[in-house]
Amino acid sequence: MTAAQAESFFGPYFDILRRVVREAWDDWKTNPLAPQVQHKRVRASCVWNQFIAGAKRAFSEDSNVRVETMREWEGLLFHNKVFVRFKKASKALLSRNYPTPLALAYHDQQNDLFGSGVKRLELVYVLDESETELERICLVQRHREYIAWHLDLLGGGDDRQEVLPFAPQAPAGPSVAKRVLKSKRSKENGGGKHGTGGGA
Repeated sequence: MTAAQAESFFGPYFDILRRVVREAWDDWKTNPLAPQVQHKRVRASCVWNQFIAGAKRAFSEDSNVRVETMREWEGLLFHNKVFVRFKKASKALLSRNYPTPLALAYHDQQNDLFGSGVKRLELVYVLDESETELERICLVQRHREYIAWHLDLLGGGDDRQEVLPFAPQAPAGPSVAKRVLKSKRSKENGGGKHGTGGGA
């Protein structure tokens, strides 16, 4: 699925998804557990729970969208074609998972995990530096450790179609800085051999 295809496919659902995520976060902020939380996974679990509960209500009358469990993941299945799971993400829009073989396989777009050609995406949220407010809500297609594209549900306009290409592979051999330094030293050594020898 390309970014343009996703924009067309999910466009009618952007407002609902944005609202459900915001309500899930607001539910956490007003939760009496919030001031006493001892680990971030408690917060993440609460926000995820409220998102799933809110999604069930929001899409209860839409026959094309439902909360569905596929393999070990619970998320939203759209038109029996695209499965979307909800996750907290880093600033780079990468969700964190314990790297089991199945968890890694979810992000390998070459694998047909569900045996039916169902595409896999993530709806992720990113917190601000203080971790008290939502900074971004994005629909993401990820392949392994790279973001293929994302649609920013809080950006609006052209931001929704912004595409992040796969991260380039690191060039082989020494870095540019090391090559420049090596070249400079070679020239200096060469100059010493052929110069007039006016040293100290």
